[in-house]
Amino acid sequence: METIGTYKIQSTLAPGKRPVYIATAKDGSKVVIKTAPVKDLGDEERARFLREADICSKLDHPNLVKVIESGEASEVLYQVMECLEGMDLNKAIASGRPFSWADKLTIMEAVCSGLQYAHLQGLVHRDIKPANLFLETSGNTRILDFGMAREGASQLTRVGSAVGTLNYMAPEQVRGETCTAPTDVFAAGIVFHQLSTGQHPFASGKKTLPEILSAILFDGPPPWGATGDSAPEGLEFVVRRALDKDPTKRWQNAGELMQALALCRFTLNNQPTPPIKSAAAPVSAPAPLTQPDPEKTVVVKRDTPRPLAPAAIAVPPPTPTPAPTPAPILPPVGVRFCSACTYANPKDNPVCGKCGIPFAAQSATTLEEGMGRNLWILLGAVVLLFIAVIVVGMISK
Repeated sequence: METIGTYKIQSTLAPGKRPVYIATAKDGSKVVIKTAPVKDLGDEERARFLREADICSKLDHPNLVKVIESGEASEVLYQVMECLEGMDLNKAIASGRPFSWADKLTIMEAVCSGLQYAHLQGLVHRDIKPANLFLETSGNTRILDFGMAREGASQLTRVGSAVGTLNYMAPEQVRGETCTAPTDVFAAGIVFHQLSTGQHPFASGKKTLPEILSAILFDGPPPWGATGDSAPEGLEFVVRRALDKDPTKRWQNAGELMQALALCRFTLNNQPTPPIKSAAAPVSAPAPLTQPDPEKTVVVKRDTPRPLAPAAIAVPPPTPTPAPTPAPILPPVGVRFCSACTYANPKDNPVCGKCGIPFAAQSATTLEEGMGRNLWILLGAVVLLFIAVIVVGMISK
């Protein structure tokens, strides 16, 4: 094939069943043409391809790729897009390309900006991953491939179907539930964790697909360790919140995530020492798997949307136990209080453990003091009685 429509093919950018070409337009400008032979497409695939072209032709944002033209020619569906210079983030990370923290934040902010624009248009990308993030030589970052994007009224994906890339699916996406803006936030969180630490938060060290999906559904991301010490203050918290299993507890859209990253940018710019440049370590990818490939965009259909938890994890909920009744507070048994200092002593102590006064002496002194008080009371009563008799006698005369 030498031409597609009015475009002259120069070279093949990506071979395969749906080849991507670099071509020249009539005005001499370079473009990229994404193709899909009609004979290899089912009805749903054809609808997705055409819908992606329609969606992308309406998008106008510096962090997204706009489709210039689309159509069908020579039994091939095609989309004509801008020709970008650079490489995708997946290749950049795997090559060990160094990124400063300022570079990393710039990439994260660009992804959030493009996603927020899409979210405001009622779109959910559903396939955010390093391979779909393009780093231009100019320093800009573009989000690619809206082929799996979901519009509010779209019925292309039924409930119980999981669409996306297995390694970057949110828990609700794995379960085949409806995808919303927080679904994209979760995928972005995986990418940001990977960009920050060089490790996938759920796939590193995992050898099988069930292990990866189980980690996505039930395991929290690992701590950043030494990487966290050099990261901008608050960045680890921001990324961990994006990776919350509960969609309602994540940043609710890319705009909220971008605002949180702005605070991390502020702390980075106000560090007392220059930002530390660190090379992104190669991603620890899982061992080669049979079908399906966790790095490939897929549509997985199931009869019922349910978690893919292994049997060992399905533990019945614990039976609630009633709260224990607090024991009544009883007075101390076998305690003698010192009458001099009120200290509580064991009953058998002969002397007070605090003031040292013998208890026998305390008893005698108490008795004497009591008798003395009674004698004075009696004497006072006699005097009062004598005075009363005198007064009565004087009155009677």
